[in-house]
Amino acid sequence: MGVLIPKDWAPQHRATLIYVLRNQSVLLINKLRGHGRGKVNAPGGKLEAGESAEACAIRELREEVGLRVSAARHCAQLKFLDLKTEFSLEGYVFLVDDFEGSPCGTAEADPFWCSRDSVPYESMWEDDRYWLPYVLAGDQVSGEFVFENDRLKHWFVERSLRVL
Repeated sequence: MGVLIPKDWAPQHRATLIYVLRNQSVLLINKLRGHGRGKVNAPGGKLEAGESAEACAIRELREEVGLRVSAARHCAQLKFLDLKTEFSLEGYVFLVDDFEGSPCGTAEADPFWCSRDSVPYESMWEDDRYWLPYVLAGDQVSGEFVFENDRLKHWFVERSLRVL
């Protein structure tokens, strides 16, 4: 289908997601408030002024589920646009498998471990099923997703294989 969002596009928001891996499991959250409330997702949130995407992902992981990490691997860059609401977001996705602490619930998130083979895509954003399996397999991904009233209308994903 090709590129969906123009090159000169400037998103309203920039945000991160960070997936924590442990053996064959991935840490997910039930999102309790904010954008995506009621959906299953990964810890993450909006970048603060002057903050790098990696620093944001690490901060959000600590704030939302209490895990501490010193570094994370960037694995995806995703663009989102809702034609009806004009909401636009550029997302940066990270993976981490070296962490300290045990996940704990907060006002933002109820964390749970899930087998990588049984990720509950039916409870997640529609776009996740098109890019997240590649990320969990260790691939590098870029994607563009066009929604209308939170319903996915068009999507494009490009992946490149990488060695973990």
